[in-house]
Amino acid sequence: MVNETDEQDRNRMIDHWRASMLSQLTNVELIGAVMSAAVVGAFTWTSLSSLPSVAYTLVQAPWYCSLVLGIGAVAVGMQQSVFLIRVGCLPTANQFCQNMLSHDDGNGRRAPSWYQVLIWQTAVGLLEFSLYT
Repeated sequence: MVNETDEQDRNRMIDHWRASMLSQLTNVELIGAVMSAAVVGAFTWTSLSSLPSVAYTLVQAPWYCSLVLGIGAVAVGMQQSVFLIRVGCLPTANQFCQNMLSHDDGNGRRAPSWYQVLIWQTAVGLLEFSLYT
């Protein structure tokens, strides 16, 4: 994407990346909120009060973990969505994104910034871990 020689194609790909990322983050926010609400609702089950305290704790621990990870996914997704929307308002948005997502590899080409790869997958990763717990 950032090594495309035609500037129009590069700008189109960066615009597409921003739109795709916003769509992905919207899904994370929605699924994370619904899943967190379901976990919170599970805490109200009356049948849990009849469990021994050790079993009750073993049931609650993963639910709390899931809740924290789900809320974290929503928070990170929301922050990244706001960032992308605000960056999109800049006249140099595509150049900013290109510089943020990659660096010069010393051979005249751009290489992906692995920190940015990790950062932009954080919301999805938190949501996945939340669903697995």
